Amino acid sequence: MINIYCYNSGMETAHPLFTNAMLARLRHPEGWRIISTHGPPDVAPVAHPAHRRWMAAHSHRHANLEVLFFLDGAGWHGHRGNVYPCAPGTVLLFDAFEEHDRNCPPSAPDADHLWVALTREHAIARRVAVRAGRLTFAERSLLLARDDPRVSGAFLLRNLAETPPLTRRLRIISALATLLAGVIEAGGREDDPEDPRLFRQRMIATVQQHIRDTAGRGATLDHLARLAGYSKYHFLRLFSAQTGTTVHQYIDDCRRARARQRLGEGASKKAIARELGFSCPAAYSRWARNAFTGEAS
Repeated sequence: MINIYCYNSGMETAHPLFTNAMLARLRHPEGWRIISTHGPPDVAPVAHPAHRRWMAAHSHRHANLEVLFFLDGAGWHGHRGNVYPCAPGTVLLFDAFEEHDRNCPPSAPDADHLWVALTREHAIARRVAVRAGRLTFAERSLLLARDDPRVSGAFLLRNLAETPPLTRRLRIISALATLLAGVIEAGGREDDPEDPRLFRQRMIATVQQHIRDTAGRGATLDHLARLAGYSKYHFLRLFSAQTGTTVHQYIDDCRRARARQRLGEGASKKAIARELGFSCPAAYSRWARNAFTGEAS
């Protein structure tokens, strides 16, 4: 990992992660422009043929919710087939398994983002810089547990479909404000830094828990490494050293455990295939023949 620097590098900063201008945007929800499927987006999509061609091969879906906040600079981002123009204060909310851009195109203008992933039990936040069409992640990540009072209210974002439409936007703003306030507070503490080795252990354990919670559905190596904040090679090495197994083997072990559980509950192969992320029952059956050698599958 490498350090990143603010796009607006001339701005005075009084915070370890954010310039004063970035803090002002994070702290003033009246200036946010929210793009989400839970209500009319505050930004209209645009026709951008070049970005559409790029995102056709550079989109992904995964099991955790994500928030992308544009701190500085501009750009575009694809979400569910639309391309949205983004400026400082734009907030994109991606629900689990909603298709959106993976990384950024080579033509992307320079910008700074805050990226936050919400798994079932953790919030993972880090600064991201776009420079010359490439993403670089900040060396320092924040890992906050769901029961941390600074961010606990943010997990309402995972249940927005259950929120009455009349108050849904207010709930989104409230949950985002809780999340961003928690990130600012947690990121502003430098008096008691966590031991890097212990942090890596906590991060790998968080990824393991995420794989268990989702039974490996949508758990690609690329996304898991990004979730942990490491390169794919470094993530593979850390994961194997800590768990004694490979990422692929761990995913299969979690899938087997969930399949056994669901079979014991009388679930159909079709339901299990869907829950584990297989494209169809036939694909699940092919996997199960190898995964459950000598067992009922």
